[in-house]
Amino acid sequence: MVPSGAATSAANPARPRACPQFVSAGALKQDPSAAVPMQLVQYVRTGNNKEAWICRERDGSGLWYQGHDRLENWADEDGGEIPEEGKNGLLRPGATEDAKNRSYSVTNDGTTYTVTPRSLAIGSKTYGVIQAYPPA
Repeated sequence: MVPSGAATSAANPARPRACPQFVSAGALKQDPSAAVPMQLVQYVRTGNNKEAWICRERDGSGLWYQGHDRLENWADEDGGEIPEEGKNGLLRPGATEDAKNRSYSVTNDGTTYTVTPRSLAIGSKTYGVIQAYPPA
């Protein structure tokens, strides 16, 4: 299964993949000057009902973190669940990139969220990944 917003084209597998539309829409609500649509940098899904996207603004100017705590459905399933800020989602600009280690982090209210192809860390808790794009 390919994550939401990461559909691939057999004719052009190197084509940049878009982040889900709800990430770009949410970013525009927070920052009307955000360069959308955003491109997918990293996606992870854990076995603990969590998923996260790292998205780069179209012009390369910024990275965003979108987290989702699944209540009923994954975002890419039929009837997909769209993360809601304050309920089961967290969207934040200003994610930082450690390209050498393929690690992306953002801090919100003293809690650091870190995404790698192998794990999602939220504060002191680390969750193993069962799906990643691009893979580790």
